[in-house]
Amino acid sequence: MIQNEFVTTESSFIDMSAWDRCVDPRIGPVVADRSIGIFVGVDASVKHDSTAIVGVHWDRTAQRCRLVFHRVFQPTPEQPLDFEFTIERTLLDLSKRFRIRGVYYDPYQMQAIAQRLARVGITLVEFPQTAANLTAASQNLFEVIEGQNIIAYPDAGIRLALARTIAIETSRGWRIGKDKQVHKIDVVVALAMACYAAVSSAGEYEYILDAMC
Repeated sequence: MIQNEFVTTESSFIDMSAWDRCVDPRIGPVVADRSIGIFVGVDASVKHDSTAIVGVHWDRTAQRCRLVFHRVFQPTPEQPLDFEFTIERTLLDLSKRFRIRGVYYDPYQMQAIAQRLARVGITLVEFPQTAANLTAASQNLFEVIEGQNIIAYPDAGIRLALARTIAIETSRGWRIGKDKQVHKIDVVVALAMACYAAVSSAGEYEYILDAMC
């Protein structure tokens, strides 16, 4: 029926009660554990948006993701972010505390850092923030949260960012975005990248087992 009403291709990303069911108040960030491998998502910005680094572990026994670590840096136009002092130093520190299985990043602004980290043995995976990549990562994060296939520690900043995240419908599907320019959802983008890498690793592991059999 044609009603001559304006409609929108945007809606809330998730019902926050779904995220709350994934949060375990008894746990916190993991300080260090060299026995576990983590996938890291990095969403970087020099002057405007925040920069977020998120580490996720894939628990093969429980068949779900576990939020291990996150950090958010907030640059300003007057004080741009020093990638070497923040991102590079954080990733080097994480490599000492965990087994980094892959750092997923957009090569647009991180090429120099990626080259230096690769020389010290950290695995980096280019994940350009194209419509196709963002759609795949966004839909995966939605399914992980809705299916309670992630366990996370309580964090007010992450919860606020998720509450401010919207789903934007495109010709390829839908991807995450923000309702207002001032809202910071970079930690959600980094979480989506890390979870996408972790869930993808599960498929690769099952493929290896099938091949061995």
